[in-house]
Amino acid sequence: MRRSKPRMISGPTALIIFGPAAKTEGMVLVNARSGEVAARILHSRLRPDREDMGMALGELGLTTAFMFAVFTLVRWGWGTMGAGAAPAERWVRCAIVSMLVGLVIVGFVVSRPGRWTGAHMNPAITVAMFSYGRTPARRVLPYLAAQTAGSIAATILARLAWGRAMSDHTTRWAVVQPAPGRGGTSVAVVEAASLAIIVAVMCWVLEHRPAWPLPWIVGLLFGLQGAIFGTFTGGSANPARQLGPALFSGQTHLLAAYLIAPVVGGALSALAVRRADIATTGLWSCPRAESCTDRAALPMKAPCSHADGGKDAGSHRRRLSCHANDPQPYRCLARLRDRRSRQRPYRSGGSW
Repeated sequence: MRRSKPRMISGPTALIIFGPAAKTEGMVLVNARSGEVAARILHSRLRPDREDMGMALGELGLTTAFMFAVFTLVRWGWGTMGAGAAPAERWVRCAIVSMLVGLVIVGFVVSRPGRWTGAHMNPAITVAMFSYGRTPARRVLPYLAAQTAGSIAATILARLAWGRAMSDHTTRWAVVQPAPGRGGTSVAVVEAASLAIIVAVMCWVLEHRPAWPLPWIVGLLFGLQGAIFGTFTGGSANPARQLGPALFSGQTHLLAAYLIAPVVGGALSALAVRRADIATTGLWSCPRAESCTDRAALPMKAPCSHADGGKDAGSHRRRLSCHANDPQPYRCLARLRDRRSRQRPYRSGGSW
């Protein structure tokens, strides 16, 4: 069998080699100019604009208010408990506080600022939504900084509002603590598994059941995980929930587990659901209820592989119905593989 001779196409920015020699010579040799172009593209994708910074400030306000509400519930729901309380009383108080926290989450998410920023209020949710393609890369760091500052600010405000009762031996700055005998491994496993389940449900509902009341579902899940695991590992499921209280109380021996495990569990769960969606549907598209707010994140023009009226043509048309009033043509999203540079459209905040 005659072997094809390698072909080389040169240009001002790259040298591309096709044929058998590509295995040994390299597929693409990029010179300095193309490296500069790639650096500019990366910089444009990571650099937040004015709208992103405004949304980060909104996230700062939401996180501060949310954490203050959580710390207040802990102060009056857990801090008023006697030192010799029975285990049953501890569990009941923990369950009540956790379910109230779930309702608070719903209230913040459905509020007007929450609909604008996405109301993450949780670094694990921000990283998970980025992994799932719902939050752009340029918005991740500002959101994480806002959530960190919000946790610390809320801890200070709670101390100013409730006085010494916030820092006494019962409340302890509302810091999350596991049950006696539970170490970092138990905390990390439970925290990661809790966020993995919550994020998996979020992503599945966003993709397959967009009409379902997702804020209520997520609020219920967070409340249940706190009620179930609250007396076991603390039931934090939110790095921002633990950061401020741990720093002020000095209880930092398990802080790494509370900070890292939820982020890792949520991100891995989002990636797994994303891969499963692509493998089962062959599509990576936007939900019907969302608008195209960032054209730079959308695919570019290309022929639609379903133009011949195949079995998936109807589904393809329904999934792209949100682009009907937009003059720019888009690539057919069938068989589009997982590419970081081609995220699907998202709402302003990029999660709900």
